[in-house]
Amino acid sequence: GRYFALPPHTTYGLTESPEFACVPGAVGYAYGLLTWQESRVPLLDINALVHGELAAVQNIAPRYALIVGYQCIPRGPLEYGAIALAVLPKTIAIGDEAQCELPADSPLWSATCTFMLSV
Repeated sequence: GRYFALPPHTTYGLTESPEFACVPGAVGYAYGLLTWQESRVPLLDINALVHGELAAVQNIAPRYALIVGYQCIPRGPLEYGAIALAVLPKTIAIGDEAQCELPADSPLWSATCTFMLSV
């Protein structure tokens, strides 16, 4: 696995042993739908998304789910999703001096970073 960073204001909750409903025909990087605050949000396997693999749901359920908020368009409404995690997330402070090259193992890294920066 790899590490990735999110701004603290994008995180809305953490669920231990998340229960989710599988969705027939869902994309390969989705575990399914997780119930959160009386609504359903997609539970995604980021590693499977980046590498074009099937979600680990075929092997084992995630230990945690991190609820995140995002905007599809600038100034648009908040949308929510959940990221499957094997371990508890850590909060650390990072600065510009920690900048490094993007991994070269998937074309989605640059697209994801462009999306995150443009929101």
